[in-house]
Amino acid sequence: MAVPPAVAIYVVNPANGAVLRSFPAPGVRPHGLGWDPDGSLWCTESIYRSFFKMNPKTGEILKQMILPANAPEVDGLVQVPHGMTIWDRQIWFCVAETGEVYKTPLA
Repeated sequence: MAVPPAVAIYVVNPANGAVLRSFPAPGVRPHGLGWDPDGSLWCTESIYRSFFKMNPKTGEILKQMILPANAPEVDGLVQVPHGMTIWDRQIWFCVAETGEVYKTPLA
């Protein structure tokens, strides 16, 4: 789980919700998580409008993908990514304010 107030990612036992371990999240406002086909973990960071590829065991940042400075845009406002998943080698992310869903290829 990505927990924005804690600025951390928690690995939990799905059976009972017990925290197994945690590591610092990238940035200051982590939101969604998604699994790369290679087994890495991706985390959305809303303030940086970025997606961070991470080692799921250590939390080491392997790569950062930043959205274009002017996209996506709705009614003149650049949108901020929140929840995300990975499917078909694409990052699918939503925007909390509009409910819209966007996608971008994995880099």
